[in-house]
Amino acid sequence: MTEENNTPQREEILDQYYTTPYGDFAIRKTRFGAYTSYDRELVQLVTAGTYDACFTVTPAHLQWAREGYVVPEGQEVGTYSSSVGVKL
Repeated sequence: MTEENNTPQREEILDQYYTTPYGDFAIRKTRFGAYTSYDRELVQLVTAGTYDACFTVTPAHLQWAREGYVVPEGQEVGTYSSSVGVKL
């Protein structure tokens, strides 16, 4: 891993890749105990607290990255802002 961004270098082969219709990914445990998924180009996709959570969410992330997120029927579309509404 590189010091500055904790991304595996090209020489570090990830053990097992999982295949989805939207792309392949592998999961690796970080030094802090979390789990991060990577695509074949070693781009970080999802970080989660457990292996199962990372494995479950990554295919959805790949799908939404390719097709865009579709709001489930019956839910209203919400908009969110990252700005603070008060003066600090």
